[in-house]
Amino acid sequence: MALRSLTRQLLIAGAGALHLDEASATRVDDTARRHHGHVVRVFYIHGTPRSHEAIFRRYVTHLAERFNLITFETLKRLFAGESLESAGRRPAALLTFDDGLANNYEVAAPILEDAGTRGVFFVIPKFSECTGDAATRFFLEHLRPRLTPMGHEPMSPEQIGGLAERGHTIGNHSLSHVRFSAIPASDYEPEIVESASIIESWIGRTVEAFAWPFVWNAITPAAYRVAAARHPYCFAPCAGLTDACRDSRSLIWRTNLEPYNSEAEFRFQTSGLADWIAAPRRRQLNNRLLASPSCPDGPTAHDDPAARS
Repeated sequence: MALRSLTRQLLIAGAGALHLDEASATRVDDTARRHHGHVVRVFYIHGTPRSHEAIFRRYVTHLAERFNLITFETLKRLFAGESLESAGRRPAALLTFDDGLANNYEVAAPILEDAGTRGVFFVIPKFSECTGDAATRFFLEHLRPRLTPMGHEPMSPEQIGGLAERGHTIGNHSLSHVRFSAIPASDYEPEIVESASIIESWIGRTVEAFAWPFVWNAITPAAYRVAAARHPYCFAPCAGLTDACRDSRSLIWRTNLEPYNSEAEFRFQTSGLADWIAAPRRRQLNNRLLASPSCPDGPTAHDDPAARS
C-alpha cells in the first residue's frame, strides 16, 4: 500500500511539473462546450472538520471559479434534457458527501450555502442513530479501523432533516455501510430498501439518490439492481465525467476530493487526469451493471467519456 501511495504521489507531481493538469482541464472545458452544457463532474468528499475549514472553503471557491456548481435538482433537469448553456458552457460540478459525518453539517453545508449552492449528503441510518461511545464503535467497526482527524461523529436524524429543509439532498449510503460484494444477497433488501425508508421518515420526502460504500467494485450486479430499482440515481465511486445526454442516470461517476489533499492532488483530481486512470474501471462497471436486461435502463452501449473527443 505504501508503494502504491508513493507511485500515486510521483504521478501527481510529474503531471503537475509537465502541466498535464492544465492541458487536461482545457480539454474538459472543450468537451463541455461541444456537449452544450450537459457534462457534469461529480465530486465526493468525506470529512470536513473545523481544522480544515479554511482549506475546504478555498477549494469550494476554486471550484466555483472553474465549474458551474449545480444542485441535485439541476442534475435531474440535465438528465431530463435541459442544458446549462446560460452558464457559458462551463463543465458543471456537483459536490457530494459520504458517511453522514457531523462536520459535514457543521462545516461543509454552511460553506456550500455561502457559495450559493447545495450538496448531496449520503447518510448511513444505523450510524446516525448512534451517539457517544456507540458512534465511535460503529465508526471503527464499519467505516474505518482507526479514528482520523477527518472526524468520526455522525449527523443526527434531526440534523439530516434540517439539511433537507435547507435545500440539500439526502441520499442513501446503505443501512450500515456494508461492502455489498462481501455480504449475502439476503442482506441487500434491508441494506438498501429499509435504509431508504428510514431516511425518508427523517426528511419527509423520497430518497432518489444512492451511492454504494467503499471502492468502485464493492458492488454486485444483484445489489445494484436492488439499488437502481429503488433509486433513480445511482452514484459510483469511480472518477469520470458524466454526460447527461448519453450516460445513464443509474450509473453516475464520482471523483474523490478531500480537504486534506495537497494542492497538486486537488489540481490533478479536478483537471480530469484521474479519468484516464479510471477508464478501465468505468468500462467494467458499464459491462457488469448496465448490460443486463433487468437493469432499469435496459441494455446500453455507453461509450467511455475519457475516449470522447
